[in-house]
Amino acid sequence: MAGFAFRILKLVDRHIGNYAGTEKRREHRIPTDDAGTMQWFSPFSPAKIPVQITDISRNGLKVHTPRSPERGHIVQVVFKGAIILGEVRYCVAAGAGFDVGIQIQDVVPRQKR
Repeated sequence: MAGFAFRILKLVDRHIGNYAGTEKRREHRIPTDDAGTMQWFSPFSPAKIPVQITDISRNGLKVHTPRSPERGHIVQVVFKGAIILGEVRYCVAAGAGFDVGIQIQDVVPRQKR
């Protein structure tokens, strides 16, 4: 899984060189501003909700979304060249939407068409 997570970090490599933060967490969060979609798998929902990925680390990502999933929901986030499966760890109100922390369970590179 660490190898797949490293591939995600490569997707946002344009931000890594500019990162000069003082992160106190075990893993640095890399700021990003990528659009994607999120779909709930557990419980299942066919809706694909637009999200804005605001930061990413080796084992997690934070997205901003107009809908609020519950802690423990399993979600799929699709953006750029990756499909990420993860568990919602937190969801807090933020402006007109919600900031959602997702612990990455698996990452699959997207097939180019």
